[in-house]
Amino acid sequence: MTGERRSSDRHSPPQAGGTQNATRPGGLSLGPAPIPPGLHVPGPTPLHPDVAAAMARPLISYRGPEARALLGRIADGFCDYLGTERQSVLLTASGTGAMEATLANLLSPGD
Repeated sequence: MTGERRSSDRHSPPQAGGTQNATRPGGLSLGPAPIPPGLHVPGPTPLHPDVAAAMARPLISYRGPEARALLGRIADGFCDYLGTERQSVLLTASGTGAMEATLANLLSPGD
């Protein structure tokens, strides 16, 4: 069944640096087409080699010591950036989480 797409093909994104079947309107297959490397959402967007190398590194656990050290360095740099001496609070939450934390710390039961 050359040139036909399986239903599962529509849901799996092409791999960067691989090939995909190019099709014309009407479903005619043009054969394999190269997929250039780079970021393809919403792209394609070219990536600097340093960014591509950083994205290829293994992820760190957000609960591990590496993440704690990283957030500490970010918080220290943020204080330098803002020109403050007191450490700022970085919330690893959504805007809703930040609003809830604010209200929970400002209000007491019964307010």
